[in-house]
Amino acid sequence: MKGLLKYGTLLTSVAVLVGCVEFKNDGEEEAPQNPQPMVDVQPMGNLVVDRTLYVFEGKIVSEEDLEFLKFKKEKEVETESKSKTEDFEFQFDDLRFEDGGVLYTMGANVRIHAKTLSSANGKIATFPEEKKAETGKNGRDGGHIFLNVGLATGALRIEMRGEAGGDGHSANEPDDRLKGPPGVDRKKGGCERGGIVLLPGEGEQGGQGLKGYPGHDGKRGGSTGTLELIVDDSAGFSHLIEKTPGQGGIGSRGGRGGAGGDGGLSNCRVGKRGPQGPDGNWGDGGNNGAPGEKQTSCVTKNKAMTCYN
Repeated sequence: MKGLLKYGTLLTSVAVLVGCVEFKNDGEEEAPQNPQPMVDVQPMGNLVVDRTLYVFEGKIVSEEDLEFLKFKKEKEVETESKSKTEDFEFQFDDLRFEDGGVLYTMGANVRIHAKTLSSANGKIATFPEEKKAETGKNGRDGGHIFLNVGLATGALRIEMRGEAGGDGHSANEPDDRLKGPPGVDRKKGGCERGGIVLLPGEGEQGGQGLKGYPGHDGKRGGSTGTLELIVDDSAGFSHLIEKTPGQGGIGSRGGRGGAGGDGGLSNCRVGKRGPQGPDGNWGDGGNNGAPGEKQTSCVTKNKAMTCYN
């Protein structure tokens, strides 16, 4: 049935979320024995990827449910286990990608076994193109995608993409430590001599403020991740692999310079304080982060393996 969604966890049991991904089980069969699965695998039946879907904590969910689950996770973050695995394994009888259908693995290590796979220009990708890490955080690597298929037909696009690095944090605001030195007080001469009031002198101008604090460096972009594609029967199947390392984050602008120093005092109470000094120069900007790296992809068709760097 087209467009229906449910999803399943793979660690110990199958969890069902209405509105996500629908799987149809026609009977349980053993998972492929070669290679050995990383985690316990439950047969998941059939899956139609006819829109944008995401792998999230062992489930395959729609974009709407992804936002809900991420919000729920943020609320429960204090009670979550710090050592939760990011290795997920799925087994399908039939996996079908329709035109425009996309499955994002979101940097997890994902193993997919399918007896049959068909694709009408569908796509498997690590991250969406616009995905960028939070400010001050490195971009995530693409993880590992293992796709093991018996019979494959159609055209499938596979995008191995690193997450873009986060931009640098804003530079610190100037504080009293960056304030310029005060101007020299005027001390020569008197304000009154023999009953004659002299013109008061003005204190000197304050010194220039110090240079602003430097900006923070942008963070490293994620590497593409690794791919292993195995197809036993690929006579009617074509694939395109794209590798795009994540770009480094942008370094932040340097901070504002410190305030100029206060002007010096006059030699008379009625005299003027000297002018305040000029503000300091802006601080140096942070460096942009380094991009990620392209990593290896291996494709085995009809028992012939080819690897790409």
